[in-house]
Amino acid sequence: MTNTMMPFRKFGKVGIKVGTGLALASGTGRFKNDLNGEREPKEKFTFVYFPNSVGAIIRLHFFKKQWFVPYGEGGGAVFTFGEFRDDGKNPKFGAAYGGYFAAGVAFNLGLVNELSMLELDREYSINGIYINAEYRRYQGVGDFDFTSDYINGGLTVEF
Repeated sequence: MTNTMMPFRKFGKVGIKVGTGLALASGTGRFKNDLNGEREPKEKFTFVYFPNSVGAIIRLHFFKKQWFVPYGEGGGAVFTFGEFRDDGKNPKFGAAYGGYFAAGVAFNLGLVNELSMLELDREYSINGIYINAEYRRYQGVGDFDFTSDYINGGLTVEF
């Protein structure tokens, strides 16, 4: 879930973007030492994390009837996480810090049917709808490293 404000428009649409999400994984894990070899632990673990980010975004949207809108963004990220066990031991919590950047393109669906966009604007104050494709990189720093690369697709709705 993200929220984007666009207060500046001289260089396209420049604004602030705040985002968060949720991911979880569960399994038995692996032992870290050679003593236990390839054995799996009996305990089951559930790992939950929230990728939180705050950054700047620029959309190169200069024309009212622009089919493709390239964009870029970057900022800071904090991954808050918890590890829960099924053997009754206390859960562990932590945070990992880093930064991110993304580059992508948005396809303007509003130009496919302009009359529908007028209706959406009148009824729901929706000013634009886009299909997005992007590359995103998170770069971690510190003890917990959540460095990762993503190729994302999605839908953007402007109000």
